[in-house]
Amino acid sequence: MTETNYKIWAKSPSGDNEKGISLYQHIKDVLDNLDKIKPYINDDKIYELVKLSVLLHDLGKALPYFQIRSVGNKGYEPFEVSANIPHSIFSLFLINKKKLKDLVEELVRQKADEYTQFVLSAVAYHHWRNNFEEVVRYSNRDLDKLLNSDRLQEIEKNLKEDLQDLFNGRIDLIEFNKIMAKEILNGAQIQNYAIPPYNLYWLPMRVSYEEVNLIHWVKIAGFLMRCDHFASFCESENNYDYQIEIPGLEYSLIIERIIAGIQEKLGKGAVINLWQAGLVEKDNLGDKNVILIAPTGSGKTEFAYIWSKGEKTFYTLPLRSAVNQIYDRSIKLFGEDKTGLLHSDADVYLLGDGNESENIDSYSLSRQLSYPFMVSTGDQFFPYALRPPSYERIYATFSYSRLVIDEVQAYDPKAAAIVVKYLEHIYKMGGKFLLVTATMPSFIKEELKSRIKKDNEGSPDFELVDYYKQNDIYAQLKKHKLTFIKEENKEKEYRFSDKLIKDIIAKAKENDGHRVLVVVNTVKLAIDTFNKIKKIIERENDIYIELLHSRLTYEKRREKEKRIEEEFSNPKPENEHKPKIVVATQVVEASLDLDADILFTELAPMDSLVQRMGRVLRRYKNDSPTSLDKPNVFITVFENGVESGGYRVYSDDLIGITMKLLSSDTNELANWCDDKYKKKDWRSAKTIDLFFKTIKKMQANDLLLSEAKKRELVEKLYNKDLFAVSGSYISDFYKTLDILDAGFMAERKEEAHRIFREISSITVIPKILLDDIKNELYDFFSKNDGKKNLYINFKKEILNKYVLNVPFNKWKYDTIRFREDIRLSYWLEFSENNFTGYQLNVLKKWCKNIFIVETEYDDEKGVNSYEFTEYSSFI
Repeated sequence: MTETNYKIWAKSPSGDNEKGISLYQHIKDVLDNLDKIKPYINDDKIYELVKLSVLLHDLGKALPYFQIRSVGNKGYEPFEVSANIPHSIFSLFLINKKKLKDLVEELVRQKADEYTQFVLSAVAYHHWRNNFEEVVRYSNRDLDKLLNSDRLQEIEKNLKEDLQDLFNGRIDLIEFNKIMAKEILNGAQIQNYAIPPYNLYWLPMRVSYEEVNLIHWVKIAGFLMRCDHFASFCESENNYDYQIEIPGLEYSLIIERIIAGIQEKLGKGAVINLWQAGLVEKDNLGDKNVILIAPTGSGKTEFAYIWSKGEKTFYTLPLRSAVNQIYDRSIKLFGEDKTGLLHSDADVYLLGDGNESENIDSYSLSRQLSYPFMVSTGDQFFPYALRPPSYERIYATFSYSRLVIDEVQAYDPKAAAIVVKYLEHIYKMGGKFLLVTATMPSFIKEELKSRIKKDNEGSPDFELVDYYKQNDIYAQLKKHKLTFIKEENKEKEYRFSDKLIKDIIAKAKENDGHRVLVVVNTVKLAIDTFNKIKKIIERENDIYIELLHSRLTYEKRREKEKRIEEEFSNPKPENEHKPKIVVATQVVEASLDLDADILFTELAPMDSLVQRMGRVLRRYKNDSPTSLDKPNVFITVFENGVESGGYRVYSDDLIGITMKLLSSDTNELANWCDDKYKKKDWRSAKTIDLFFKTIKKMQANDLLLSEAKKRELVEKLYNKDLFAVSGSYISDFYKTLDILDAGFMAERKEEAHRIFREISSITVIPKILLDDIKNELYDFFSKNDGKKNLYINFKKEILNKYVLNVPFNKWKYDTIRFREDIRLSYWLEFSENNFTGYQLNVLKKWCKNIFIVETEYDDEKGVNSYEFTEYSSFI
């Protein structure tokens, strides 16, 4: 694809490309991509403005320093390498602004000045770097030297000669801007010629633009970035067969394949009521924004598939494990050639099934947002609501896409506020959204009503579909009968009694074998419970037992999840007669499709309890079990402290309100919460006694919950009036929205992700595994010598097996951030080793944020507690 007669290069030589990619070819590649996504832009004016931006965006690459030093074009003239500025900013000096404004005026008439500014900004900042603020706000010695050079006319001449054919009669757009150069040399600032779209500092310069025009600015910059990035990707891979937008699956085929999948699972003779298609088609929901509230296991995912109509869709969930599960389901429907996966370890997950070259392609196309159906963790997109640099690329793509948000209630209040703001932005950009959940917090629903409104009408521009109310069956469908167990404990000590452990085992053995799911709120209690059960049953080979929590290596956790999904497969076979026990933390709530018979669970917020119950008797879709005389949901409450997580895992507000919801259904709830919060004693033994006295007075039928009743309890949990006294949980949501509404913008993408995730964990390697990882690293470099995608393979083969995430108080991070001696990179460098210089350099980069900890570790139980080791103890 390279041309030998062009002077200016855009990319360095690589692989089979000995001379590099010419600027002519690169701009042409970007234009080709723009033509391919023109139908998605759906606005001729925006398309033409993006086209102008594409033609002009890389003119600054004609800078001698860039040509000679950056891309290795050694024979380039003029030879002047003493001055360098970012090439995108230098492009501004090579644009005839008057000619550009004339062309813009043909498109937008009265707003020519504004839209010319948008094009110039898109050109100047399409590759924003952290040092740009200094360049655009202050004088720059390199820039002054460059502007005083007598060889700038040669640069202009090179551009005109190389790009004459590409500009198609508009070559006079290229002209060194002498007036601008003179003004800059006299102290003017670049920010006055191209307003930066980021950072609060420049907000006053942007506020004068009308909202609709700002949306156009975002689209102009975003589509330029999207096309530019994809062109660079194809050029680096030397593969021009990739599609920037892969066509989706036809609607009729989606319906056909969903029905076939259900028949395969239930049998060809099964009667299939595809209620999802009926709803979508009856009320034309496929063309609307929708909030769907429906029970766990009712088919919300299938509704999302049908609602997508085969158009570009992003399906998001909070947890990676849940994302992997939905991805596996989605490729069965849409096919591997139309389904993408995005999360922090997506590359490793895709490589886990072999077919390395195909799966690397799949991961790369996912990162380019090319697949018509993308499955992702929310943190891949929602932080862009804080509008860090390059957010326009994401927003432009979502302007013609559909966004599915599954389990929105699983995000903490600050993250939920960011999600709401993201939805507001995407709606204004032109995208559509679908929220699917079994439990919709009322404060999120009300906030969306106030932000997602039809023009001039003021009414919400989304359909609220409450499947509980549309289907009478959920008032009658009762699968879960509750009972409560009071566990004695010392203050801040949480361990299940021997009696409860024996009861769990006994339930597993009942009726020739039950599936028992035990869910607790902390890893410590999960490991302790597992150890106790295993000690009792270790001589009974006929009982299956498994432990699952978050503090396992990625490889071991994935192996465990696969085993559990096989042993607790949904639906449970009628001929299965084997006692089985899974002990887990809340990671099991939304990530695995399980069908258990019995649930033992610690008290948790009502929505979490409902999620946990959703893993019990999942096989019953429309009919209640024939007999539920005995409880099948056992909720444990510690007499001192209530549950093992304390304030660290769940909000005190949510636990306290849940206790009242479960013990009473009166209007005294708010008064009770108010009284307990004032006395600060609601976790005390006295309050627990009151709770159990109330429970004993309840009728048995009160503890047999219908699906509709569970939904009602969750709605009450999130009544914002109940949080007014403590002022913590709900206030975090509204305070975050207030900050975002005030125009807050993250200065870096890393900052946006940190704010969204509220990161309170670190990556560690147990000290006892250090020698093992070193030996495996020798083998890794030996067998991967000269291979591509070295880091991805490093994650798959090394990090997957040896590192894991553990909780760490974010406020304490400063106590370790400067300690090089407890980092894996330090140990690899200074311990005795046989690594080459190159190998050590890449290992230091890859391992600098992995900490060495003292801990007991095995693949079955993972990590419970840990402490940091000292330098002298292992070097």
